[in-house]
Parts: sequence; C-alpha cells; structure tokens
Amino acid sequence: MKHYVLQYLAPERLMTLFKIFIYTCLCINGYEFISDDIAAGDQLLNSASSLSEIVNTFAVTMDTIAWISLLVVFELETWVLDDETMKLKRVKWPINIFTAICYMFIMYAFAGYAGKLIMLLNSVPFVGNPCDLVNTSVVNIVSLDQYVDLTAESCQALNPATMGQIVGHPIVFENSNYGEVKLLAWIDVANSATWLLIVALLQLDIILQIRGIVNKHIIRVTTIFKVILYSTLFILAVFWGIYGSFTDFWDAVLWLLGFMIIELNIFNWSQEIEEEKAEAAELA
Repeated sequence: MKHYVLQYLAPERLMTLFKIFIYTCLCINGYEFISDDIAAGDQLLNSASSLSEIVNTFAVTMDTIAWISLLVVFELETWVLDDETMKLKRVKWPINIFTAICYMFIMYAFAGYAGKLIMLLNSVPFVGNPCDLVNTSVVNIVSLDQYVDLTAESCQALNPATMGQIVGHPIVFENSNYGEVKLLAWIDVANSATWLLIVALLQLDIILQIRGIVNKHIIRVTTIFKVILYSTLFILAVFWGIYGSFTDFWDAVLWLLGFMIIELNIFNWSQEIEEEKAEAAELA
C-alpha cells in the first residue's frame, strides 16, 4: 500500500494531474467567455453588421479558441513528442501549419481588442431622453462586454446629463461606468500584445531546442524579457481583479500557470539536451 501511494505521488504523476487540472479549468473559463460573447452578439449584431463589427464583438471567442489550441501545440512540442518525431515532415508541417493558423487568429483577436477600444473611445455626450430608447436596439454598457436593454423602469433612473453614447453604434453609457469600461478595454489590448511577445519568445525557444541549439547567452536574454512580460501580465491580472470580475482575474492566473508549465517543459528539455551532449562528449 505504501509503495502504491509513493508511486501515485511521484513528481511526474503529480505534474500530469496538475496539467490536467489547469487545462480543464482553462477550458471551463473559455466556455464562459464564449457564452458572454454570444450573448453580446445577440444584442449588438444584426444582418447589417459589418465584418469589423463581428470581429470586435467576437474577439474574446477567437482569442480563447486560438490560445487553447496553441497551448495544446506547445504541450505537444515541448513534452509529448520527442525530438526525432518533431523533425519528421509528416509531423512538423501539420503542426507548423496549425500553429500559423492559431497565430493568425490571435493577431486577428488583437485587432478585435484594438478595434473595440477605438470604438469605445469615440464617444459624444448623450442628447435626448433615455426613455425614448426603450424597445429599440440601443443598449446600455455597464461593463466591458456587458450590455443591458433599456426598460421603462431602468430608463427612469438614468440622468441624460451624465450619459454619453458611442458614435456609430447603438450603445449608450453612464459616465460613472465609462471610465472603468475604457480601462478594461486598454487592459485587454495590453494583455493581448504582451502575450504575443511571449509566444514569439517561446517559439524561438522551441526552434532552438529542436535544432539542438542551447545557447546560455540567448537563454539569459530571453529569460529577462520573459520575466518582464510575465510580471506585466500579473499586474494586468491584478487590475482585472480590482476593476473587472473574479472570473477575469482567475482566468489570467490560470493562463500564467498554463504557460509556466510550458516554460518548465522547455527547461527540462534543455537539461536533457545538455545531458545528451555531455554523454556524447564522454563517449568521444
């Protein structure tokens, strides 16, 4: 029994269980964000909506699906598949093509976040009576990606003098909410841009590892940049916790943990390459 428990608690098994837990939580959170996007799309989009409006509305959905897919690819490249398998064309090219598609959607999502921010910044003071907007397509934005319909009851509580509207879109807001909405939109853009820089460094690490190039100077430089970038992401997560929701904060922490797993995979991979080189030198 004791032997069985020790075997069950082996570091490799615990690490596998931890990965399953983190990746499962990310999928659950991803489903919640996608559901929010769909709900927002039902309120904001119609048959006349442009492609840019659709991209802006579903930026989180595209981002979530692409990032989860990319995390799976990184796990395959850095842990599941060995070096020789990764060099096979029948393995390498499908993974490269799939990775390129993920990057395309991630950059597309970044454009969506930026477009949403630009849309929100383009506002003017509200003119008119909020109750005239009841039973129309106009919605009130109460937080980022959260919209509520105007009703005969809710419009009575709105003060036109402290309201604004988004130019070219059926969206009104209360000035008390607007600052927070803009801040969260800026955080989305900064977060997306930071993650793009991190995956660029990770991709560089993977390319060097596959080619057997483990340069301590390159690793030192990339590590410094990663520490700065990951620290930035943690600070943004804290802002989400303060100004957003716990779900946003929890999701940001999960993604940090998910990519810490990939970083650990790369570290172990580097150690294996160094050990193989040392063994080869001894045999020579």
